[in-house]
This record gives sequence, C-alpha cells and structure tokens, in this order.
Amino acid sequence: MKEWVRAHPYWALTLGYLLFFVFITAVWWAVGPFDLEDALIIGLVWTLGYCVLAVFETRRRRKTKARLEEHGQVMAYMRYPDSPAGSLSRIWNQGIATPSTGTLHFQPAVYDTLEPSGRATTIKV
Repeated sequence: MKEWVRAHPYWALTLGYLLFFVFITAVWWAVGPFDLEDALIIGLVWTLGYCVLAVFETRRRRKTKARLEEHGQVMAYMRYPDSPAGSLSRIWNQGIATPSTGTLHFQPAVYDTLEPSGRATTIKV
C-alpha cells in the first residue's frame, strides 16, 4: 500500500478526500442538529480545506525531494546524542544527509527552506 501511495500521490489524495468527505458528512449528520443537505455542505467545505492543504504539502515534498536528489542528498532524521533509550518523543533532528564512501555528512536543516540550522556532523561508518 505504501508503495502505491508513493507511486500515485494524487490518486491517494483523491481517495483520502472521498473517505474524509463521507466520514465528516456522516458525523455532522449523525451528531449535529443538521439535515442531510447541511451536513453535505459542511462536509464539502471541510474536505475542500483538507484537499487544498494536502495538495500543497505533496507539491512541497516533491520539490524538496527533487532539489535534494540533484545533489545526491536525502532527508534524514537522526537521534540527538545522549537521548534516553527507548524514548521516541522530541529526540529526532531533521536534516540533510550526504552519503559518501565510509562517511555520512549530516546537516541539521530548517523544515521548508532546507537552510542549515546547526552544526554539521560527519559520521564514520
């Protein structure tokens, strides 16, 4: 399923939109003091908002991925040093990883702009 979503992101968004529309409409119709027409309109407005946000996010991620692939880089998440074992909350640092022979250069980055936000680390493998 994950591979299909990655191969067809806009179809996945459409399917998500339809499922979200049905769910939101059903909830507003069942819980709220609305008739079916009002629930459909509310569901349409909510799901259009979802769709717009999802399309922009998908486009942003594709542009970022293409920009990084031009330089042989990938987005990576690395654990902060001395983080407690087994803890997965607030201990990941997002950045750009540049692999090379025997080393991995990791540069922490700001999320959307990919601008450096900290000191780079070179990890020897």
